[in-house]
Amino acid sequence: MTLERLSHKRTKPRKRGSDLKSAILFLPVTNSPAEWQLAILILGLLAIWSVIFLHTFVRPFEWDDLHLIRHYSYSELVSSLYGQEDPDRIETPALRPVATLLFHFQGTVFGENMILQRAFMVVLMGALLWTMGLLLREVGLSFAHILIIFALFVSSRVFASLVLWITNGALILTYICITLSTLFYLRWMKQGPNYLLALTFIFAALATFTREEAYTLPVALPLVWWLATRDHTDYRRLMIGLLGISAIITFHYLLRSILIVGAPQPGLNLSGAKTAIFSALLPGGVQASGLLDHLLQVCWILFLACTAFAFFRMAARRQHQLVVGICLLGLVLSSPALAVPRSFGVALPALAFFTAIAVAIVEICRYVWLLHHDKGVLAKAIIVCLIGLTLGVVSGIRRSVYVAEALDENSLEAVLHNGAMLFGRPATIPAERRQHFMAYMSALGITSHDDWTRLIARRQDHSLTLTPPMFREKYGYLSF
Repeated sequence: MTLERLSHKRTKPRKRGSDLKSAILFLPVTNSPAEWQLAILILGLLAIWSVIFLHTFVRPFEWDDLHLIRHYSYSELVSSLYGQEDPDRIETPALRPVATLLFHFQGTVFGENMILQRAFMVVLMGALLWTMGLLLREVGLSFAHILIIFALFVSSRVFASLVLWITNGALILTYICITLSTLFYLRWMKQGPNYLLALTFIFAALATFTREEAYTLPVALPLVWWLATRDHTDYRRLMIGLLGISAIITFHYLLRSILIVGAPQPGLNLSGAKTAIFSALLPGGVQASGLLDHLLQVCWILFLACTAFAFFRMAARRQHQLVVGICLLGLVLSSPALAVPRSFGVALPALAFFTAIAVAIVEICRYVWLLHHDKGVLAKAIIVCLIGLTLGVVSGIRRSVYVAEALDENSLEAVLHNGAMLFGRPATIPAERRQHFMAYMSALGITSHDDWTRLIARRQDHSLTLTPPMFREKYGYLSF
C-alpha cells in the first residue's frame, strides 16, 4: 500500500473497536493491517534473523541456563510459590513461580536438545511480536508504522540479547503478559464486556509473578489509554482498572518482602537508568568499539536529530503531544533500571521509542505528500528515511553479531560464567550436562576451582594468552 493511500484512504473501522473515536495518530482507525499481514511480517523477520544466526542454534546452555533450565521436582515447584524461583539460592532473591514453571517446562519437554530449546526461544519472541502487533493495530497504527518498529526491534542488540540466552525466556514471557494485559485493558475501556477486565487482571498477575518488570503497569496502562484515544471521560472504568492492577502489584510486593529474604528493594540508580534509556534508543546499544561502530552510532543519532527537527517543524501540535507522550511511556518502561539496570531488560522501552520514531517518519512523509503532491519529492523523502533506518538496522545487526560472539561457549566471559556454575557455586546441574561441561572445561585446561580462579585474576590482563579455542570477545554480553 502506498503512502498516498495511507494519507488519504479512509476505511470503515473494524467491528471490534468501532467505538474508538480516535486512534494513536488522533485520526479515525484506518489502514490497520490484517492479521495475515502481521503474521507474514513477523515470520519473514524471524526467518531472516534465524538465517543470520543459524550457527547459534546448536550452541550448548550458557551460564544460568546450566542450573535453571532443567526438570524440577514437585517439592521444588511448590517451594517456588513461597520462596525463590531458584532452589540453589544463586540467583537474585525474588518471588517468580511462573518463571520456575517455564524453566521446568523447557527442561522437561526439550531436555538437552539445543535446536528445540533455541527454536522455542524464537517462537516466544514471535509470540511477543504477535501480541505487540495486535496492540499496535488496536491503537490504530498502520502497516507502515509496524514495519518500521519491528524492523528496528528485530535487528537490535536487545532482541539478540533476549533470544540467545535461554534463561531470558522468563523475561520474554513477562513482556507477552504485559502486552496482553494492556491490549485487553484498552478493549475493556472501550465499553467492552467485563471478561476483558478479568483477562487484564489475569495477565497482569502472570506477568507480576514472572518478573518485577510488571511493576510499571499501574503507570503505563493509563498512559497508553490516554495516548490511544481522545475520549478521556470514562474515569470510573479507568479507576476500576487501575485499582485492580495496583492491588495485584501491591500484593506481590508485600508477599515478596515477607517471604523472600534479601529481595532487592526499589532504588534510585539514575546513572543506570540513563544508560538503559540511551541503550533503548540505539539499535546497536550505547557501547561502541572501532571506527565503523562509532560511525554508525553517530549517523543514527544525527538521523534521529534530523527526524525530530523535521517532525516538530512539520507536524501539528497534537502529533507533537503524541510523540512526546510515547517517549514518556518509554521512560516509564525504563524505570526498572532505577533498581537494577540490565542490558537485556530494555525491550519494552526500545519498542516505545521505535514507535515514536515510526510515527514521526510516517507523519513527515504524509506532510511532504500533502504539501507538494509530487511523487518525486515524496520518493526523495522516503529514500532519506530508508537510508536512516538502514543505518539503524545495520548498527543493530552488527552489535547482535557481537552479542552472539559474547555468548559463544569459547569466549572468555562465557568460560568464566560457566566455570562459576561448575566450580564456584553448589549449582544443581543435570548429570549429563555437568559431565559434558566438565569435559569441555578440561579441554581448555581448566580442571579445578584453582584453575578457574587464576583465570579470573588474569582476565584484566589484555596480554593474557588464551588457550585455543578460547578467545576474548569484543563486547561483554552484559554491556549496554
